[in-house]
Amino acid sequence: MQSKKLEKDKQINWSIYFCIGYSKLPIHKLLKELRNRFDLKWLRISMSYHKFPNLGQMFQSDLTTQLTTNLESLDFMDLPCNCIARTKVNGKCLFNGECQKSMVVYKAKCKLCKMLCIGNTQQKLKTRINQHLTEVCTLVNKNKTSDTFAKYFAAHYTNKKGKLTTGEARKMMEVSIEWQGKAISCNKSFGKMNCSLCMKERLIILQLSKKDPASIINSSNEFYGACRHKPRFHRYTTTTCPSVLMTNASSERVRPKLTVSTPPVLPNNSLQVCVEIPNILGYTELDTV
Repeated sequence: MQSKKLEKDKQINWSIYFCIGYSKLPIHKLLKELRNRFDLKWLRISMSYHKFPNLGQMFQSDLTTQLTTNLESLDFMDLPCNCIARTKVNGKCLFNGECQKSMVVYKAKCKLCKMLCIGNTQQKLKTRINQHLTEVCTLVNKNKTSDTFAKYFAAHYTNKKGKLTTGEARKMMEVSIEWQGKAISCNKSFGKMNCSLCMKERLIILQLSKKDPASIINSSNEFYGACRHKPRFHRYTTTTCPSVLMTNASSERVRPKLTVSTPPVLPNNSLQVCVEIPNILGYTELDTV
């Protein structure tokens, strides 16, 4: 019994991780020299290089955080529910009043078999789910191939007679929001390897797969695929124009408009005196007093 336990311990792959901040020699060369010197043929070395942020990057990150605090994008801000009667399920919003939220990771659950599908969208949640429902109806009615979501939900209507409508497909699912990100910060990472929406979706898929791996219908292409989001310009809710102090040295200085008042009408017996104003402002004017 003890010998079997020893053999089992030998087959376990032990992994040791080191975090080294600075070294004069390349780390992989140093480790290989140590392995060859002490004849450690069983040792396998793999390197993972990580760049630590410098002081300038830390200041830039903090400045960006301060500038975007309490700042909302007009195109991605949360809006109240606007579902009409024909898009509701049993008189209630399918999304529990959160249909007008964007930059979310959502979970769609089938009411028939309790299977889950995790997805993300930078659009409004209702817009993305309506696209899924349209793909399901297209696959059932016209037999056009689509993504994993449509293939799985369309399998429940293989023996259906007549055309499938989006209202019928909407009744068989439950949709909830698992995570919502900030539009301005998420938009900066779109199209990159560290996309906030994509990484959060993968993390939620991993968490759910550990609990019940058989309940996830997401394919590996969706998990390992590249980011499909596209960055967009923002329209901000409020625009504040700072006051600019114009000096004499400014190139856009505007001279004040001169107003010349008309002289009053004098009686016939009044004394008229002519006064010449010096040519300071670039013109000469005679006034009667």
